[in-house]
Amino acid sequence: MADRTFIESIITVAEGLIKRDISSTERETIIDNFNKSNESTAYKKAIESLEKTLNIKLPKSPNRILIEKTANFDNINAKLSDMKNEADKWEQEKKDSK
Repeated sequence: MADRTFIESIITVAEGLIKRDISSTERETIIDNFNKSNESTAYKKAIESLEKTLNIKLPKSPNRILIEKTANFDNINAKLSDMKNEADKWEQEKKDSK
């Protein structure tokens, strides 16, 4: 179940950043970019995927101020923190299943 929750957390961040629902094509592109990423952690892969798909720059950690004013800082900061937690759970579930 961590897979679905993690994906939804990425989509929630994306929608918060662009201030609208994402299309099915954007959703597929986010997931595809995530799967193609060479980053070392799920969280970093998600960040890279969002940046590439949405053509934006995100903070290096959930506690830094957004470089571009794309959405309410507190709201996006909370969503990024949630996404980080879900990424950690997803990675742990993958390790536990081996």
